[in-house]
Amino acid sequence: MHEDHSASRPKAPAAADHRVVHGRFGPVVAAPENTVHMPQGLLGFGAHRRFALGTLADPRFAQLRALQSLDDDDLAFLVLPLDPDAGLVGRDDLIEACRTLGMSLADTAILLIVTVRRDADGPHASANLRAPVFVDTRARIGVQYVLGDERYPIRLPLTRGGRAA
Repeated sequence: MHEDHSASRPKAPAAADHRVVHGRFGPVVAAPENTVHMPQGLLGFGAHRRFALGTLADPRFAQLRALQSLDDDDLAFLVLPLDPDAGLVGRDDLIEACRTLGMSLADTAILLIVTVRRDADGPHASANLRAPVFVDTRARIGVQYVLGDERYPIRLPLTRGGRAA
């Protein structure tokens, strides 16, 4: 007998409309298919629980996405979708995280929070491998999950002086 645990999983609230949020990284359309409900918010931003995932207008940054708060137009994060087979995070660790979160890896998008810092050499971008955001793509529920293995850096360099590292 197969048990269905989906009934106990919280559902994302339906988006009332397709609104455009003009945030830090440009306009993001908040439509039901790209909204994410984060019951605990992101680390340090627990009060913000509704987000839209959008593309960036600048084609130079096509690999990145904007995770735009729907509660505060000024709050947005750059995120980098993680290919589970890329080897940056061990597949077993991703499977274990999904199991802990009650998600299936096959139905999960994994997003790395990207930070950009500027210094005399120019901008330097890094990705947080230690605390990725796991998004159940069916329920549109997201959770930032801290991986226990300290070998995953909080600041994996992505660029040096504006160029890919």
